Amino acid sequence: MLRILIIPLALVGLLLAAMVWSGGGVEKRADFAFLNRGDVYTLDLNKMSYLQDFRMTYGIREGLYSPDPVTLRPIPAGATGYDLSDDKRVWTFHLREECKWSNGDPVTARDYVFSWRRMLEEPGEYTYLYDYVRNAKAYVQSYARGEPIDFKTVGIQALDDRTFRVTLVNPVPYLLELAAFPPFYPRHERSMTKYRVFVDTDVMDAFDRWAASNKKSFDFRRATQNELLDALTEFAATDPLKGAAAEKKDSKALGVGS
Repeated sequence: MLRILIIPLALVGLLLAAMVWSGGGVEKRADFAFLNRGDVYTLDLNKMSYLQDFRMTYGIREGLYSPDPVTLRPIPAGATGYDLSDDKRVWTFHLREECKWSNGDPVTARDYVFSWRRMLEEPGEYTYLYDYVRNAKAYVQSYARGEPIDFKTVGIQALDDRTFRVTLVNPVPYLLELAAFPPFYPRHERSMTKYRVFVDTDVMDAFDRWAASNKKSFDFRRATQNELLDALTEFAATDPLKGAAAEKKDSKALGVGS
């Protein structure tokens, strides 16, 4: 009888020894566990629509507000709070001073203006949510026609680096929930300027030459939108393209470049 039990007891002993050698029979709890439903498709705020994209974005970025991890109700994140007008149409957000981008630049109200404006000029899956903002829909439609209305009439405004104002068409009681949604997150404009594409190469080539000779430290590939517009205004005042159309016409008549 004892001989029959030797083999099972030996196997149990080996199993216990293996468990002790491997660190015990209980698996240690991970410091952090993250499960996603699939591969990330895109982290471009304009283009994302899949759940895995949003889940990843919630983990690495934040907007004015973020969902509470337990209740999912919006809580202050990039903003410390807001002021609401009596008619509940004007929301003034106050940004947190310690918020910075990964390169150390402070997150400013202009980063929100840039990001929200890009969502209107390059419409994405959730651009329709901006229809609550004054003149946002009109700006989207006019920009698509190539005749954009003045962006200053749109209810998206940076009062200063730390103050971001949103003016709505009508009261929206769930605006904080929208502010916690990734399509309303800010973007770092200067890190995106190198991907800017200009359609009118004739104008931009002339502008590049003008900038090189008159603004030696200016690089339009790294300039923010406001810096670029200021430089283009100065460039246009010199009337640099005068006669360019006639020269181009003469070149075509001579068969040059055809």
